[in-house]
Amino acid sequence: MVERKQSQLRSIPTHRASSSSSKSSEAWHEMERINVQGIKDNIVKQVGVEKSKRYFSHFRKFLSSGLSKTELDKLVIVLM
Repeated sequence: MVERKQSQLRSIPTHRASSSSSKSSEAWHEMERINVQGIKDNIVKQVGVEKSKRYFSHFRKFLSSGLSKTELDKLVIVLM
């Protein structure tokens, strides 16, 4: 059974060559990095330590697909 799964995995193409994917990857390399720590520090200054901890907890759940965007929005509104 393991051999069957491995052979199936080998037959799946891993990369599709298309002009749109190469253009988007080139654009990605040209983008500047964002200072996320600076943004986080700014949020802590604006709302305080306790609220920012709760906000980032909710945000992590959202990023891990534990919350939908509407659920996150509702929690942030209640939090603020």
